Amino acid sequence: MGIGGVYPDPYQGIVVTVTLVVLAAEAGEAAVTTSTTPVRARRPAR
Repeated sequence: MGIGGVYPDPYQGIVVTVTLVVLAAEAGEAAVTTSTTPVRARRPAR
């Protein structure tokens, strides 16, 4: 992927970082909403 210098350009690094942040935010939100709204926790990622 973009890690380890396969695509050693700044844009790829930004994409990877943003993706990880979004996934972490989605996982945290899902963990919070699972107890109240399980359907929302299973929604597709933005």
